[in-house]
Amino acid sequence: MTSPIVRAFAQWVEGQPTKPALHFDSQTLTYGELASKVGRLSNGLYQTGMRPGDHVGVMLPNGAEFVLFMLAAADLGLVIVPQNLTMSGSGLAGSFNAAHVTHVIGWHSVIDPFKGSNEGFRISPRTTWITLGGAVDGCLRFEDLLT
Repeated sequence: MTSPIVRAFAQWVEGQPTKPALHFDSQTLTYGELASKVGRLSNGLYQTGMRPGDHVGVMLPNGAEFVLFMLAAADLGLVIVPQNLTMSGSGLAGSFNAAHVTHVIGWHSVIDPFKGSNEGFRISPRTTWITLGGAVDGCLRFEDLLT
């Protein structure tokens, strides 16, 4: 079943593909461009093993990539578990464990120390780590999922 967000977005894309949909800093994407990126990201996330109903811990700053991820997550039927970027350590691990997070996507400077320590985060063999803004050992890069 398609979510209301996905249906509404598809209607806007179909009706106004050349209209501006997202403006952040100096970047502007039309509905058509945004839909194309969301489709590529959805495919990339699926290729990493994310499936409908999977819980994804999200630690991204406000920006175009956050919107892209949220729309791709809705498209795939993922459950998002957003966290404050300042949260770390055992508090973050506790939140992720309570929410049954199986995948994590976040800003590189937040992921790097958390992934290195794990602080009690119960990692599944299926756990996918994705970073934005920089590379972290053992993590996929958000930018690479858009190709």
